[in-house]
Amino acid sequence: MSVLEDPQAFLDRTGRWTAGLAVGAAGLTSLVWDWRIGLGVALGALLAHVNLMLIARTLSEALGRAATAGSTNASTNVAADPSDPDSTPVAGETAKRESARVRAAGLLRLPFVVLALVLILWYMPARPEGVALGVTLSLAAAVFAALRAENRRSAPSE
Repeated sequence: MSVLEDPQAFLDRTGRWTAGLAVGAAGLTSLVWDWRIGLGVALGALLAHVNLMLIARTLSEALGRAATAGSTNASTNVAADPSDPDSTPVAGETAKRESARVRAAGLLRLPFVVLALVLILWYMPARPEGVALGVTLSLAAAVFAALRAENRRSAPSE
C-alpha cells in the first residue's frame, strides 16, 4: 500500500517509529550525557510528529476537496466560451481557493510550531541539541515508515 493511498496508516506507522526511536534515543542520551538532552529528544520528536500530522491533514483535505470539486465540475461544467468573460471554468476557481486554504493553514501552522519550540527551549530545561536530535529522529521515522510501506507494496505475494 502506497503512502498516498492511505495517509492515516502512514501517520500511524510514523508515530510508532517516532515513539520507538525517540524513547530509545532519549533513554540512551539520558544515561550517557544529561537528562535534559533526553527530554529535548522526546519533546523535539513529539513536536516534529505533530507538525507532520498537521501538514498531512491539511494536504489530505485539500487534495480530497480538489479531487471532488474537479470531478464534480468536470461532469457539470460545459465548455467555456472564450469570447464570453463571464464563462470561466469553475474548476480553476476551486483550485485557487484550495491553494489559498493550504497556504493559510501553513501560515497558521508555522506560528504554532515556533511557539511550541520557544516554550520548549525557554521554559523547560530541555537542551537545544536534544530537540534537534528529536526532530531529526522524527524525520527519519517518516522515511523508515514510507520505505516500509513501499517494501510491503512491492513485495511479491506468495
